[in-house]
Amino acid sequence: MSDARPPDRRTQIEQYLSLLRADLATPEVLAGLHELLTKDRSALRDYIRAMHFQASLHWLLEGEVPGDEIIRSEVRRQMAARRRRRFWQISVAVMAMGILIAVGTIATLKFTTNDWPVARIIGQLESSHAATWHGAGLPRAGMTLRERTPYRLTKGMAELRLFSGAVVILEAPAQWEFAGSNRLVLREGRLSADVPKSAIGFTVTAAGADAVDLGTRFGAAIDAQGQPEFHVFEGQVATSTTHLSPIVLAADHATRFLQGGKTQQPLAARPEAFQACLQYEAGVRELIGNARFSAEPLVHLRDVGSMEPGILHLFHERKAFTLPQDLSIISTELPVLDTATLAPRATLSAGTTIDTFFGHFYARGEGVIRCTITFDRPILGFILEPAALDAADPLFGQPGIRYVPPISEKTHRGAVLLPQQDRLNDEARAARDDRLELSPDHRTLSIFLHVNASDLDQIRILVAPQRPAGLSTRS
Repeated sequence: MSDARPPDRRTQIEQYLSLLRADLATPEVLAGLHELLTKDRSALRDYIRAMHFQASLHWLLEGEVPGDEIIRSEVRRQMAARRRRRFWQISVAVMAMGILIAVGTIATLKFTTNDWPVARIIGQLESSHAATWHGAGLPRAGMTLRERTPYRLTKGMAELRLFSGAVVILEAPAQWEFAGSNRLVLREGRLSADVPKSAIGFTVTAAGADAVDLGTRFGAAIDAQGQPEFHVFEGQVATSTTHLSPIVLAADHATRFLQGGKTQQPLAARPEAFQACLQYEAGVRELIGNARFSAEPLVHLRDVGSMEPGILHLFHERKAFTLPQDLSIISTELPVLDTATLAPRATLSAGTTIDTFFGHFYARGEGVIRCTITFDRPILGFILEPAALDAADPLFGQPGIRYVPPISEKTHRGAVLLPQQDRLNDEARAARDDRLELSPDHRTLSIFLHVNASDLDQIRILVAPQRPAGLSTRS
């Protein structure tokens, strides 16, 4: 094997100087010298020192040439001619390098100046889950979003946060780009948008139709036929096309545009069509087992008979809720809570801001809950005893919600995790398999609950609040 190594910096400079002295400095040689000196400041310093040394050496040798005066005069003449020639060669080389550097700097400045309004940074990739990107994409959280740059998500979920404060969740497969700091052009797929007051006017364009946010949460999708749909979950959205005047949609309403935007079809909003986006928006990263995130509002508990039995339906009950009073909860001090363990208590102080999730399990007859729920933020505690759930209903409840449906055969709610020594009755023995397991990072909860025919198992999970919209700033 050869031990040859590329020449070091000083060796390269000596080679270039030898070529200059021998009048062999071709344009390629000068270009190589220019590249070396512009990229390496140390090489530039060595080059200048070498040139000074060459000049000093010439002057020194001029006074020490042996021979008679005729020879000495001829040598002086030739060396003077060489110095003049070398001076002009070096001058031309330096001027050429200066021109190249100036042209390169101007071109760079011109490109940067022109590029700023075309592709300015307008936000960042906040998070993603099981995501696969086509092309360069956005492989990690924190990477910037630019205008007029196409993005394509082929698998998984992605959360985008704009500097305006708007938060957009996209479900793969999806293609989009930004046509401005507050306008997203959807080419394929579906999304949900949570738009605070600071970003009112945020616009989604899909297949020639526009949805202008008026301070709301809404979803946008392009169906298999290439027709755009807009669904309003909260607030209002103004929709329009080049053929139709703006139509304002209120909460629980939706619209589909047909025939290239020439006709409009009113619809009822279907949050379940955006279940994956709304689940990700809520901060629920994964559900395993017989559990399902409910995109429907919690008010749908009143129609429990229409809910699929044998499933733990998880609702996002309260978002960024500030406790008006102290609240006693089961703490996350122990990694496992079961019937042999006395559940540790903790108190959340008044003024604490939390998110709450409400788990509802309905079974026809006996049933078993075996599921795992993973959040994007820590779990703070639980409420699952019947009396504690009853007491917390007025605190977290919303108008029109009945947490215990009027079904006569259901006489118990919640879950009973009694210590071993207190198992004195059938109700306690029926809960012998009940337990909760918490991951070390307090983000994953595993639930194992046995449900009797007379039980309505419910649980409140209290988690840290999400990052508020509008906090993103340029760094």
